[in-house]
Amino acid sequence: MTTPIATYQKKPNVRFRPMGEWNMLLAYTPDNPNVVCLNTTSWLILETLDGRGRSEAADIFLDAMGDVAARQDAQRVFDEGVTLLEERGVVEAVVQA
Repeated sequence: MTTPIATYQKKPNVRFRPMGEWNMLLAYTPDNPNVVCLNTTSWLILETLDGRGRSEAADIFLDAMGDVAARQDAQRVFDEGVTLLEERGVVEAVVQA
């Protein structure tokens, strides 16, 4: 029996607009109409999550952070970022058999 694997994906109906001059990404979530402003850290978390499992995405994020932050701090930032992206309706976990 195979254990289901959850991967994350950007919600299909969310619209994104990079605002490079302000170092942010805007995400419009039509299911719960809102505009979510993602700073560069949350934008990086979003990109590392898309199509990956949480553990794989975390490894990529932590590697990208390098010496910028202590590994524990970076893991906390990643975990909080994933939670916020889910709560705001920007990403969703998809279970695959």
